[in-house]
Amino acid sequence: MDAEQFKALIDAMNKNQQLLIERLLSKDKPEPTVSKETPVITISHIPPFESYEPKKEKFKYYMQHFENYLMMKDVFQDKDKCAQILLNSIGASNYNILAALIAPKAPNELPYDDLLKVLENHLAPKRSCLVSQHYFLSTYQKQDSSISDYVADLRRDIAECEFTVDCECSKNVSVADIFLRAQFIRGIKDSWIKEQILQSELTDFNEIVDKAIALETSKIDCHELSKSNTTGLEDINKIIKRNRESKT
Repeated sequence: MDAEQFKALIDAMNKNQQLLIERLLSKDKPEPTVSKETPVITISHIPPFESYEPKKEKFKYYMQHFENYLMMKDVFQDKDKCAQILLNSIGASNYNILAALIAPKAPNELPYDDLLKVLENHLAPKRSCLVSQHYFLSTYQKQDSSISDYVADLRRDIAECEFTVDCECSKNVSVADIFLRAQFIRGIKDSWIKEQILQSELTDFNEIVDKAIALETSKIDCHELSKSNTTGLEDINKIIKRNRESKT
């Protein structure tokens, strides 16, 4: 091997060694990370909430549902988005009322809290506790309502009654349960159920309600059984009559 061949061999070995080193170094390099940014939520990605209907629910409960919806969509902290979604959800008639109440300003010029205050003052004005107490004491079980429906009406109406008494501890003590129990018994439409409750020694409101529901259910079941028995007897009488007629 002459000098030139030896030099070419050394150069080739050095080149191969350099390539090997570069490959080894490239394996040790960390792979580039792809940044995962939080997707930006836009109004166009959020469908409007159901419109407010006074006959279906109170505005207070509607707003509880609405704000829960905003929290589920992760936009509750962004009051600008809250205002936009509210205006897009309350319905045409309520939007027109709102626009008239705040004129000459436009609804989209008011912040969320101000919009909410205007709507509350118009759709759910706070009435005096005396008026609320009057409505509560005038609540009776309707002819077509169950015990459970009646209890729901009473609990709804007592919310703003402020049945409280002053205490020596300088605090107002609620006596709402006493009024709730008294009005519940007073307003039951079925005299037999009312009599059974008055004859019992129950004093806890929830226990009284459970007893009333059980009595109502048993009475309905007995009525249904009586109807089925009557229908069965009528069918038997028809068969007997038909057989007699066929023999004659």
